[in-house]
Amino acid sequence: IVINITIIIIIIKMQPMQPILFELFRCGD
Repeated sequence: IVINITIIIIIIKMQPMQPILFELFRCGD
């Protein structure tokens, strides 16, 4: 879903060092 990707991008910009984001991205995918 585009919405999820947008949220992830915003979070990555806030904290680029966040391995949890990669796990969330996989779960979201």
